[in-house]
Amino acid sequence: MDRIAFDKITPDLIERWKKCDKEAERTLLWETNLFRALKAVIFKEDAKYYYNEVWPKNPESYLERDEIEGFATDALMGVRDRVKDNPSQYSFPDARRLWSYLKVSGIGACHNAVLDEVKIQQAHVAGDESTKDKEGIETEETIMSRIPSSDEAENGVLVGEIMDDIDTLYKNFLSSLSKQLRDHFLGLEKAMGDRVSLMNFLQAKGEWFPEVYDHFEKRGLKRRTFDTNNRRLREKWKNFSKRDGREPYNRLKKRYEKG
Repeated sequence: MDRIAFDKITPDLIERWKKCDKEAERTLLWETNLFRALKAVIFKEDAKYYYNEVWPKNPESYLERDEIEGFATDALMGVRDRVKDNPSQYSFPDARRLWSYLKVSGIGACHNAVLDEVKIQQAHVAGDESTKDKEGIETEETIMSRIPSSDEAENGVLVGEIMDDIDTLYKNFLSSLSKQLRDHFLGLEKAMGDRVSLMNFLQAKGEWFPEVYDHFEKRGLKRRTFDTNNRRLREKWKNFSKRDGREPYNRLKKRYEKG
């Protein structure tokens, strides 16, 4: 693991980073090696956690190295976003304190992601249909599920205006994704054919989408990787709709809550 340049991580840099300063973020990401080192530590700890503690108790489960590495990245970015969303609640007087908090919180979040994935795999094996609707999909009643797909007006609002917000959400969310998740996201769009269906998919709780998976299976994607990518996308969408995509999402929500 490359050495971290702790001398560059000053209290002022930390405070600016907490307040979403882009230059401070760039320094922490690229110049100090902090995030790269944290990701390596989180991945190492959770790989050991899975293979030494989780897998022996759940031998029917199987996580690949890249899946655990993806969990580590998501966990670290989730902790980062939590701090930046509520900067006044966190105090890091020095670089070591910041390192310690991100490390411990990231490992804990990654542990939870590993356990969640194992539970998903167990549900697949068990084939429990008790929480699914007649199509085998457990959905959450959200604003996206009520967006019309026609050119008609609903509640006095033209669908064209609604689709402008859909397009804004789509473009901004796409630009926030890593290459792996961006490719998966675009693959989902191709499989579904329209953006409204795609966003409905992002807000579904279940992981059983055989027709969508058929599109990926023909291209050689493993079912576990498909499910993992979906889980990661949904978590990112959840955070995105509350933060960077909050304004267009809330406009859609208000329009339909009036109906």
